[in-house]
Amino acid sequence: MRKILVILLVALALLGAACGNDDNGGGNAKKKAAGPSGAQTYDVDMDADASPQYQVAAYYPGQLTVRPGDTIVFNNKSKVHPHTVTFGIKADQSNRPAAITAKGEENPVAFAPCFTDTEASPQLAACPSKADPANPPAYAGRGFWSSGILSAAAGPAAPAKITLKLADSIAPGNYSYVCMLHPFQAGSIKVAATDGDRLTPAAVRTSAEASAKKAVADTSSLKAPAATAGTVTAGWGDRITAVMAYDPAALNVKVGDTVTWKDASPYEPHTVTFESMFKTPGDPGATAPAGVKSGGTYTNGFTSSGLFGPQPFFESNTFSLTFAKAGTYNYVCTIHPGQKGTVTVA
Repeated sequence: MRKILVILLVALALLGAACGNDDNGGGNAKKKAAGPSGAQTYDVDMDADASPQYQVAAYYPGQLTVRPGDTIVFNNKSKVHPHTVTFGIKADQSNRPAAITAKGEENPVAFAPCFTDTEASPQLAACPSKADPANPPAYAGRGFWSSGILSAAAGPAAPAKITLKLADSIAPGNYSYVCMLHPFQAGSIKVAATDGDRLTPAAVRTSAEASAKKAVADTSSLKAPAATAGTVTAGWGDRITAVMAYDPAALNVKVGDTVTWKDASPYEPHTVTFESMFKTPGDPGATAPAGVKSGGTYTNGFTSSGLFGPQPFFESNTFSLTFAKAGTYNYVCTIHPGQKGTVTVA
């Protein structure tokens, strides 16, 4: 799972100030006159319990008021899609660690757990200290604190949740965090000066669950854009929700026709892969281009677009093939299990 995310992380380095939190999971409910006393434990969910076809790239709640000594449990609710919780990245992304090292290898700091007082930088290529996501250190409001990939689908090496404890020494103020994989997914915590500024964990949970439920309901309104003849939409959505599907899923063309797949999502990439031999998104080569190149002529056999997606995050948001032989050709997206389509050539 982690290897397929490298190109995503490279693309996010272009993001800059676009990483704002427009409507990311909703904020706190209205504050009450008096909050709970003593240390509290709060839950923040990533994504929502939606159909695997939908990815809801948001935190619930998106903003949370806490006190020093409080605990926050971040939990990825999606059964398929990965996310991270990463503190220490500036709003303009200028200190985001590079996704790959100078040797062209994966940079573990970009998507593996790392907890360090060292400030994040594009040159940070190794976590300065050993990271144990099962026992992360308390967060004191400085340095780089990153969960690494959280995903129920990635096995024990990538747990679905992580616990953050706020150090007693953390200063009052606002602290933002991001998902290293999804450019518009961000959240924040406000460390309050007094207990009375907080809501109870139960009140926060009620508000967050209502926001997540609304986000799931809103997925039904995301319709594929109208496509011209010979064009297939490969994924669509908005800045929060991505739809993992092809539209039309079944396309009929004639010998000699050209089919173009176009990614209409603001951030999520896809592949078009014929006769895929890959069993999981993390298999070597699952995201790499292979076989007939875009614009070429396809007759049969293994061919893959590799990742393509919205610009400027990816080089191109389209892939095209000309079909020279009658037959039925099935294809899939290698990074989104269940996303599949068919081209029938007569």
